[in-house]
Amino acid sequence: MNKILQYISIILVLNITSSAIASSQQNQNIQNFVKGFYVNILNRQADILGLNYWTNKLISHELTASDIARGFIFSNEYSINNKSDTQYLNDLYGAFFNRPADTQGFNYWIHAMNTGTSHAEVLDAFLHSDEFKNLAHNYSIQAYRGDIYSNQNLEIFITGFYQAILGRTPNQIEIDYWTHKLSTGEHTGKDIAYGFIYSKEYNQASKSNREFILTLYKAFFQREPSTEEVDYWLIRFGDGMERSTLFNAFIHSEEFINLTSGYGILAYRDAPILTTPQNNQNVEDTNNTVIPTPDTNNTTVPTPDIVPPVITLNGENPLYIKKNALFNDPGATANDNRDGNISVTIIENNVSIENEGN
Repeated sequence: MNKILQYISIILVLNITSSAIASSQQNQNIQNFVKGFYVNILNRQADILGLNYWTNKLISHELTASDIARGFIFSNEYSINNKSDTQYLNDLYGAFFNRPADTQGFNYWIHAMNTGTSHAEVLDAFLHSDEFKNLAHNYSIQAYRGDIYSNQNLEIFITGFYQAILGRTPNQIEIDYWTHKLSTGEHTGKDIAYGFIYSKEYNQASKSNREFILTLYKAFFQREPSTEEVDYWLIRFGDGMERSTLFNAFIHSEEFINLTSGYGILAYRDAPILTTPQNNQNVEDTNNTVIPTPDTNNTTVPTPDIVPPVITLNGENPLYIKKNALFNDPGATANDNRDGNISVTIIENNVSIENEGN
């Protein structure tokens, strides 16, 4: 038994180590990508603060390669050089294609700029070219928003939904179905999420409100919620909030947008927010494969406020009061990200001076 445990421990250590090495190598690749921008655009070596800043933005998927490129091209450090069309074009080829300009391409863009095409328009063409996209993909970086750079990433995203929402591993038919929907742009992350949460398979499980909250955090944020977060949403449910409101809050949150962006998936389109469907249906094939199908019913509801207010108690904490002594409540302040200062809504003087411990 001890030998078996030792073998398992060795395997776990090897898996963790190999994963850490792979992650470290990918981070190094991303750092090298950023270094190339410093050399080819700013004509200098990267400073450590700037290098870490841009590298971390890419690692966290907060920014894409195009975002970084624009940051460099539109920076004061580059703009003050007032580059000529020729210099500007050579910089774009070196930074975004990682090569010198070819004669045909160079002449084409010089002619375009001479006849009215702006530097910004040329930059946009470079950043949306296949050559720039392939360069970014070589460094495992998303080229621009909505860029699908790996079906493997999509499969990981979809498998996570099956495991977190339906509690099972998908078969290949199901993976291929959703991967196709995402890779072709037919569905967004929101469409996929809607299909799963409102599928017959999930709703037949009759999850409690607490289980529903945990499912959304695990599926849409890929993390466990804090006790405070769960308690907050349970209170909202107690006040009459519907599940569709919570679903929309998660889907339109910055955390979900960042998550889907990291997989090269568009979170959602500028469309009305979906509400709970009246008739949940699934598509079943002859292999008994259940594929949740998003409802096409679009109903507009207000975007909910998902951030609880910050309440700060005034005075000492803890505050000790003598029994039956005169007491003036020091009060508290409350600030909300959407409603601002809401301190006036706090109920004060709800303290009993006659009973100990209250």
